[in-house]
Amino acid sequence: AVVMVENAHKKIEAWHAANPGEELKGERHWHVMTEAAAEVGPALFFCLLIITLSFMP
Repeated sequence: AVVMVENAHKKIEAWHAANPGEELKGERHWHVMTEAAAEVGPALFFCLLIITLSFMP
């Protein structure tokens, strides 16, 4: 969860730097959040899968 939130925060900051004076809300906000989740989602999934499998007998 920490990695996901940190990446989302980084993407939001980058968006604000690229679009000064604009407010990030609505569909644009969800697009940025989806992009951030898609970037780290697969890595987090496989990380959790490996941890789970390591505890199986």
